[in-house]
Order: sequence, then C-alpha cells, then structure tokens
Amino acid sequence: MEWRLVLYRITSTHALQWSVGPVHYNAVLMPILFVAALDAATALHLSPHPWSRHYANLLPAAITAISLASLPLLPFRVLAAPTFYRTTDHIRAARELLADIPDGSRVAVSNRLAPQLTARCQVTLFGDVHHRPVDWVIVDTERLDGVPAPPAVIRTALAQLPSQGFSVIEQRDGILLFHRATAPPETRAAAARDPALVTERASLSEARRS
Repeated sequence: MEWRLVLYRITSTHALQWSVGPVHYNAVLMPILFVAALDAATALHLSPHPWSRHYANLLPAAITAISLASLPLLPFRVLAAPTFYRTTDHIRAARELLADIPDGSRVAVSNRLAPQLTARCQVTLFGDVHHRPVDWVIVDTERLDGVPAPPAVIRTALAQLPSQGFSVIEQRDGILLFHRATAPPETRAAAARDPALVTERASLSEARRS
C-alpha cells in the first residue's frame, strides 16, 4: 500500500499533491520515506560490496546536509524571520472580525481564516461548489490562495453576495465580514426557539451601533 501512495503522489498532476510549497500535504509521505531510507541504509551496510557499505555510512550525514541546505529554499525559512513571530495589524483585524461571529453560526470563510472558526462554528470554505447555506461570510481578499476556487472565482462570488441577501457589516485591511440581512426561514425558526440566540445577536448589533 505504501508504494502505491508514494507512486500516486509522485505521478500526480495536482498542484497541492506534488509541490514543495504546501508542505503539509506531503507530510503523510515523510514517515514512509524516512523508514525506507533507514531500511536502505541497513541493507547497504550489510552488502558484500565495499562501496555499498561506504555509501551506507555516508547516507545519514548526506540526508542531514541536504535537509539543512534546502531549508532556506523552503517555506520553513520563515521560522528564522523575526517578523514571523509578530502580530501584525492584519492579524489583529482578522481576529477582531472573527470574534464578531457568534458561536454556532453557519459561516463561509476564506481558506486561511477557516481554522480559527472550526472549533465553534459550522464552517465551509467560501467559494464552495456545493453552495451550502450560511448566515455569515468572512473573506480575506488580501490572501486569496486558490482554495477551494481560483481567486477570480472568489471575487465573482463576493460580488454576488448582495444579491443573495448579504451586506458588509464590517471591513478592515482587506478583510470583509458579511451577514445575511434576511435569514432563511429555518434560521429564523431556530432563533425563535432559542431566546439566548436572539439576545446574543441583539447584543452584537447594539455593540456595533455603539
């Protein structure tokens, strides 16, 4: 099974499966290749050929040297940059706008903001081809990365939001927060059954007006 996975990823034409950029998509391959390298080094070390044993002795140092030399060329290089550990104005704006979305809400969100909401909201990626019903939309227009749709498609979808009943209630540093002005019938019914939800949304609206 392991060799099939490696072969599929090596021959895949999907950008997210064959790239050194989005490294987390290739993380599943690392244990397989690491164990394969250990197995190869052991087999070479037991070889009757002197050159094979010599190569096996050099293999760990070679792997380490190649890994260290490639770090400045790969995304991990940002770990050495002081700016990576700073909270920028853009990050602060994103956090504040995300905090305006009530817990339990149905939200369509741009890819890079999605992890901040998955623990407390029903999240779908904005631009989702399934068009799942949502009440909130938040999109970082400064960081459109082509997931789940190309940036041009995302911008077109943003332009169509007003016709779907959404309005911009806040925007900061290229981050847009939309709310559906008239909720779908099922959402209104749920709110009517849950006084706490009504109170929460009323408090949020009052806070914005003040």
